[in-house]
Amino acid sequence: MVPPMSGAIYPPPYTVVSMQNTLTTDIDLLAIRDLMRLTHESESAWRKRLGRRELPFIKLGANVRVKRADFEQWLQERTVPAGVRNR
Repeated sequence: MVPPMSGAIYPPPYTVVSMQNTLTTDIDLLAIRDLMRLTHESESAWRKRLGRRELPFIKLGANVRVKRADFEQWLQERTVPAGVRNR
């Protein structure tokens, strides 16, 4: 076991990873934490949205993942064009 360095927190509480460096396959899967980061919405908001089946998801045991392509399509469907108003 490696002793902690003086004055440093060992191990760090979390690691920041760029999504560009994590692509290992043709299918990019997003966890709920990724969805939260991308949309600035809470975990409970995303769990409710997935519970209502607003977008497709994959269950991997207790983990939930959303394909990036499905997420981007879901966002595109909700994009309001500039200059368009509802009356």
